[in-house]
Amino acid sequence: MSGYLPVALDLRDRLAVVVGGGRVAQRKVSHLLDARARVRVVAPALAPQVAAWVAAGLIEHLPRGFAPGDLEGAWLAFAATDDPAVNRAVADEARARGIFANLAGEPQLGSFATSAVHRVGHLTIAVNTDGLAPAFAKRVRDEIAQRFGERYAQELEAGARERDRALGRGPLVAATRGSALALAQTRWVAQRLAVRGIASSVEIVHTKGDRIQDRTLAAIGSDGLFVKELERALAERRADYAVHSAKDLPSRLGEGMMLAAICEREDARDALLAERFDVGSLGLAALPQGARVGTSSLRRRAQLAALRPDLCFTDLRGNVDTRLRKLAEGEADALVLAHAGLRRLGTTARFTYLFDPEQMTPAVAQGALAVECRDDDAAASARLREALNDEASERCVLAERALLRGVEGGCQVPVGAYACLDGGRLELHAVIASLDGTRLLRQRIEGPAGEAERLGAALAQRLLEAGGIEILRAFHPLRDRVVVVPRTQRRPSQVAARLRSLGAQAVEAYSAAAAEESLQGRAPDVVVVPSSGSVAVIAPYLSALRGRDARPLLVAMGPQSATAVREAGFEPDATSQTPAVDALVATVQRLLTEGGFDS
Repeated sequence: MSGYLPVALDLRDRLAVVVGGGRVAQRKVSHLLDARARVRVVAPALAPQVAAWVAAGLIEHLPRGFAPGDLEGAWLAFAATDDPAVNRAVADEARARGIFANLAGEPQLGSFATSAVHRVGHLTIAVNTDGLAPAFAKRVRDEIAQRFGERYAQELEAGARERDRALGRGPLVAATRGSALALAQTRWVAQRLAVRGIASSVEIVHTKGDRIQDRTLAAIGSDGLFVKELERALAERRADYAVHSAKDLPSRLGEGMMLAAICEREDARDALLAERFDVGSLGLAALPQGARVGTSSLRRRAQLAALRPDLCFTDLRGNVDTRLRKLAEGEADALVLAHAGLRRLGTTARFTYLFDPEQMTPAVAQGALAVECRDDDAAASARLREALNDEASERCVLAERALLRGVEGGCQVPVGAYACLDGGRLELHAVIASLDGTRLLRQRIEGPAGEAERLGAALAQRLLEAGGIEILRAFHPLRDRVVVVPRTQRRPSQVAARLRSLGAQAVEAYSAAAAEESLQGRAPDVVVVPSSGSVAVIAPYLSALRGRDARPLLVAMGPQSATAVREAGFEPDATSQTPAVDALVATVQRLLTEGGFDS
């Protein structure tokens, strides 16, 4: 039985003395350097590699034979000469000083034995034969190396990161879009985390809103255009948190997500920018009759149309720098952007005018940064909140987002809201407008700051009762309609997102039981079949509905899905001509609003 205890020593900046300068000594020095020890070599002559280490200043060299006192201050001693008498003298002095010693050739006379080591990343596997068979130890080590390679080192590091996260320590990974503004915002957050001792790395994610540049945001037709892929990076644990412009967030976050922090809010106002017209002094009055104003925001268009019905609007997509360049090149006479983004990038146009929030009500949460994380990551959310959250900004954003949820709005409807605090009181202004600006409803509410969400919900109800529901119906033609979307994959549904953008309650169901549970016995207005594979998911549900004389409309996405529906014993009420999301959603909309069929 072995009399050795396997241990791992921390030798960083500890002195180890190697007596000898040949091949064996070279191996000892190499391992000690890997362990970041301070190394002193005592030898009259050195092997070329050992001499190179001395020349590079990596080790200390006493160019002579061993002498008493050479082990002064050492933690470990290695006797690696080819003279047994010298090696024993090293062992004797080490024993007298209480220093552990290793003797080449006579390990039984020392106090420890070295092992054959396989090291990859932070994974170290040592093989020890008590000094009896070094060649056999090396053979076992080499076999281990073939089995335990880089993949195991990566798994070790991933496990260590998960442990650190669970314990509320270690670096975090931030998911962000790749635009200049998104990166600037993420770096701003990372810098504030760094001040609190929390390091961050960045994972750049390309979103649907970034990829599609040839259509307006409204035409793409989905909330969360700049959010869903970031949430996917969180869900897949590729990132620990995501930094958003809070105004880009849909009124309801993705499943399993939460807002960990709202950072201190920047200026929430909209800015009117121009290169040829002095809007800085005169505002909109500086623009000529029929001026072209660049904006993709329905909210801005509606309010601008109410102020200046003669204005023409053009969609300028792209990041901030791209839109400013298009303005300078004359593609528009003026441009409207969030002032907060301009400030964060340190850029502007020749002339700038800031709208009063009661004249041009900002987007919900405009100017604030939201930090999102998984709702099951309590350690990360606590660290983020403690380091970043601004309570005053959070209350304002909560009130505005509660209003948005109350009107069932999103990023692509003409709804604006702006909250401000005065001591312990919160005042919330909001607007709902028709796209042409001819109908514009403004309301305000005031109350205790601690009841921010209740105030937002109450103001939403006031706006809807004052006529907002009729205005929004133009943007939500499927409002109050219930559509079941069967799912076969655990990822965000494009069909469900598009239906929700039109106001529908889209219920994503992975089984008949899930659909029944979500609707609590109610029958949906429509069941869509987005693929032939989803027929198996939804057929039992359709049978159950038929059994209780419920007959929702059935819409198939493309001829192949329609054939699968018929083979399952059901007849589609409508089929989109092509197996495309837009075609399917258009068919559902036509069927519900016009009674039209597209077979």
